[in-house]
Amino acid sequence: MIETQVLRPPKGRGQDREGRKSELQFEEEVLGEEKVNPLDIFRDTGIVPIISSDGREKKYYDLYENVRAELAIISAVYLRQKKGVTTQFEKELGSIVSDFKKDIRDKIPEEDHQIHMQLGLAFMEQGLLDEAIEEFNLASRDKTLLLECLSLISNCHRLKGNLEEAERWLNRAIKLVAPGTDQYFALMYDLGLICEQAGDLERALSVYREIQSWNPTYRGISDKIDKLANMGGTPSNLLN
Repeated sequence: MIETQVLRPPKGRGQDREGRKSELQFEEEVLGEEKVNPLDIFRDTGIVPIISSDGREKKYYDLYENVRAELAIISAVYLRQKKGVTTQFEKELGSIVSDFKKDIRDKIPEEDHQIHMQLGLAFMEQGLLDEAIEEFNLASRDKTLLLECLSLISNCHRLKGNLEEAERWLNRAIKLVAPGTDQYFALMYDLGLICEQAGDLERALSVYREIQSWNPTYRGISDKIDKLANMGGTPSNLLN
C-alpha cells in the first residue's frame, strides 16, 4: 500500500520542531515567485487581450503587418502592370484592391478608429490615395484624431493634384487650432505648399512670410522665400 502524505503549512510564525516552514514563510515564498504575464502567453500569436473597465474581455487583433504585406503585393502587381509584364494569372489591380478592402471591412469594425488611422497611413505610403482618404474619414470620427485626419486628407488631395479639395480640407483643420500656435503654423506651411503647387506664388510667399515672422528658421522658410522670389514672386527684399 502506497502511503500518501499531505503537506500543510504549519501555524505559527517560526519553524516547528521538524524544521518545516511556517505559514508566514510559506506565503512569502509563494507571493514572491515570478508571476506569468498574460502578454507573454499571447506574445507570438498576434493577439493582445485587453480587459475593459467594465470587466468584460475585449480582443484586439494587430493586423498592421498583414496589411503591409498585402499592400506590398498590390504595389508589386501595379509595378508589373506598368511594365507590361503581367500574366493571365494576375488579377487587375483594381480587383485586388477591392478584394483587399472587403477583407479589411469584414475584419475591422468601423468604430475601431485607431486601426483605420493606421490603414490610412499604410495606404498612403503605397500611393493608394483614394483608399487612404476613405480610411482617414472613418478615423476622423474619433475627435482626438480629427485634426490629424483632416490634415492627412488634405495632403492626399494635394498629392493627387486636387488642390481646391486639398485647401478645403486644410481650412477645416486650420479652424480647429488657435492662431499663433505651432499647430497653426504647421498647417499654414501646408497651405503654402498648396498655393505653390497651384502656381500662386504671390499667395504662397505671403503665407511663408507670415511663418517667417514667427520663426525665421522653421523648415528652411527663409531659403524657400528667396527661391520663390527668384522664380517671379515678390522680391525678397520687400518681404523683410
